[in-house]
Amino acid sequence: MHHRFYVNQELHVGEAFIDSLQISHQLTKVLRIRPGETVIFFNGMGGDFLSEIVFYTKEGVRALIKEELPNRRELPMRIILHHALIKKDMTELVLQKGTEIGISEFRPCITERSIRKEFHLERARKIVREATEQSGRSVLPLLFEPCSFEDSLRAFNASESGILFHPSARRAEFSDIASLIKKSERAVHIFLGPEGGFTDVEIAGAESSGIHIASLFQTTLRAETAGIVFPALLSAYALLMVSHPLSARKKK
Repeated sequence: MHHRFYVNQELHVGEAFIDSLQISHQLTKVLRIRPGETVIFFNGMGGDFLSEIVFYTKEGVRALIKEELPNRRELPMRIILHHALIKKDMTELVLQKGTEIGISEFRPCITERSIRKEFHLERARKIVREATEQSGRSVLPLLFEPCSFEDSLRAFNASESGILFHPSARRAEFSDIASLIKKSERAVHIFLGPEGGFTDVEIAGAESSGIHIASLFQTTLRAETAGIVFPALLSAYALLMVSHPLSARKKK
């Protein structure tokens, strides 16, 4: 298993200079990677680049990119998570685990019952980048600055699918989830509220935007639990429908 590193630059087979003191430090001081050993660089565009370390400089790393490898770890559809801001460490947990699960876009929002309003964008980007490296993904999820819940609804495209999870709503069957995924195989938008949940006005606004309102459990989940569990379920079901389309259709 090769160590993986995200780099914000173009990559091609052949000689390359990785212009990053941070990566150079991690390779030399933390991992003790020596010249002649191989690692994987990726730039978030969809491929992995198997690279041999040639030597280190004060500015970065000189490497020989030997091969571009296909990376098939992305989901067959985009999952866009609109998550209300919650406690800092819990928001960071949702970003980390959501990246591992395969979320394509994080769109944090501020709702009427949001307790937390501030958001450290640079730290959030670092968490998403490191989770992308660790999980083996080659596409870096998009991360947006927080917006109002109204703006979050405006980002929803009615031609795509959307679901707002709310504990007091009618419990959805998996056939309902399958129908949402089949409605638009391009993207599913998930809306999750803060610790105090969505208000009736916010739920009504989501419904008028064409977003499905549902719950999946008898119990009420904590906000951070919902931020991990619901995207994971949709990711798993999307993969199931691609791998076993006939069995998925029978459940409808």
